[in-house]
Amino acid sequence: MARGVQGGVDKLSRAETATLIFAGFRQDNSNLLTFDMTKVSDEMGVKHSGILGMPLLGQIKLTIDYRNGSVRLVKP
Repeated sequence: MARGVQGGVDKLSRAETATLIFAGFRQDNSNLLTFDMTKVSDEMGVKHSGILGMPLLGQIKLTIDYRNGSVRLVKP
């Protein structure tokens, strides 16, 4: 079981190694935890395929262009 701010998750899977590729960024990870986000997606009405954590977000610059409705991620 893993516990967080909003509770715990019982059904976890663990990957020994995994490479996440998102918006042109590549991050190699070891000992990565995964869990089913179907319930979260159903409750919010939006499909969630994953959550990016602080190790990745701390490496990028995020720009939101509200006029064009776009999000740009740049590695500084």
